[in-house]
Amino acid sequence: MRSTAAPRMPASHRGNRLRDLVPYVADSDVYMCGPQAASDLVVADSLACGTPANSIHNERFVR
Repeated sequence: MRSTAAPRMPASHRGNRLRDLVPYVADSDVYMCGPQAASDLVVADSLACGTPANSIHNERFVR
């Protein structure tokens, strides 16, 4: 069976892809709503890009 999961990005590359998609992310408010694993990655990448923690708004889905 073939895995459809995206490969994990090394910690040294955190934020690079997000910054490619949203060059001004460090100066923006980031809103994330979704599963915990996805939320954790977006929050970590936002912080790695220099977004202040108080500009990151996160709501996680729980079961």
